[in-house]
Amino acid sequence: MTNKSLIEQLKAEGKTIELDKARILSQIPRQEKHKSSVIHWHPKLAMTVGLLLLVLVGITLFRQNPTTPSIVTVDINPSIEFTVDEKDEVTSYRALNLDGEVVIENMVLTSLSVNDAIEAVITQATVLGYVTDASVVNVNAYNEKSTIENKLNERIQARFQSRIQMIQVTEALISEAKSLNITPRKLALIKAIIAIDPSYSLDTLLSYDIPRLNEIRRGFVATEIDALKTQLEALKRNLDDQKASLLLEVDTYIENLRAAIDNLKELYDSNLVQFNQAYATFSTEYFPNATIPLLPSVKYQKLLVLESKIDAYEAYLKQQVDTLFELSVRGLYTHLVDTHANLNQLSEWQAPAHAMQVLTSVELYLDASLYDQLFLASAKRLDTILNQPSAGSGNAYRRILDEAYQEFMVYYNSNQVTESLKSSPYIQTILQNYQQKEQ
Repeated sequence: MTNKSLIEQLKAEGKTIELDKARILSQIPRQEKHKSSVIHWHPKLAMTVGLLLLVLVGITLFRQNPTTPSIVTVDINPSIEFTVDEKDEVTSYRALNLDGEVVIENMVLTSLSVNDAIEAVITQATVLGYVTDASVVNVNAYNEKSTIENKLNERIQARFQSRIQMIQVTEALISEAKSLNITPRKLALIKAIIAIDPSYSLDTLLSYDIPRLNEIRRGFVATEIDALKTQLEALKRNLDDQKASLLLEVDTYIENLRAAIDNLKELYDSNLVQFNQAYATFSTEYFPNATIPLLPSVKYQKLLVLESKIDAYEAYLKQQVDTLFELSVRGLYTHLVDTHANLNQLSEWQAPAHAMQVLTSVELYLDASLYDQLFLASAKRLDTILNQPSAGSGNAYRRILDEAYQEFMVYYNSNQVTESLKSSPYIQTILQNYQQKEQ
């Protein structure tokens, strides 16, 4: 039989075979089904989980190693310290000596960029008389990481160029700092402290952070600065009380003036003789330099004009009070600044020893009468205008000079200002300078 015929026969027989499936299956031993412990990863799922793990690891490392804030110091004679975040924004600041406290009084520097904060401090120090053409402004930034420290100093230097001086980082300084595992600028600060006070050891100073080193370098004593701040607040409150009292006097003055006008108007209608007598008393009391008209009708017209302007007159008087007390507060700070203006770097190290002298001098300033204080403030303003390097003969300068001189002479001719102050060399020099300007 050929293969072909054999195949055909098997096909024919296979069609007739019937399988008892149920019987066959019942004879097969049953096995329990077990879930596989092997996880079958889908490629996208594996990638997602991997990325999540990387993010979690990154967050953990960031929390363990946050960026250390940078410390930036500005030294003129006033010394101010800024704490700066990774975005170069000021998060906090403080004065490192008494003059620094005077400069930052009433300033708000948080959230400013460090460059803008430095600019604001330099401007305020200039206004207060600390910064002159001969002044040196030292600015330095510190961070535990040299790369951050270097880049921040570069950004500050790029902004201010030759207007500031910074620590010169030499190769020798870099090498020595590297061996001590600190930044070159921190090492320079430590060396400056040891040069002033050799009793400090290198090992001791290495353990301190920059804020503590700044305190040591400048003889910082928190209690002295706090005492100064407390004293200044008390002095300003005293001025505020005087201002409130003077404003109350203005209110009383205006009230009496209104009553006097009403009384004169009634007398004009009822008794001209009494009106003339009362008007003479009224004019002497309220306007002693005014010319008294002869005719009652003219006097009455003057009363009506005065009555129509009394509200504006009251506003003018109160504005004068505000202006005078603003000058008084400014004079207080000017006096404080003048007390410390001549300190050099060496004596600055002894700044705490000067604290009580400063406070005493401020008290002496306030012991002077209010009119003497205001007179000194007006004299300083006139003196400043006379000594302006850009002063010329233009109309604007002439107007400013005339206004300052007129204000100065109001106090100079006042009986409320002490004669000893009027005859002092300072005041007489201002008068001579003005007279020379007029020639």
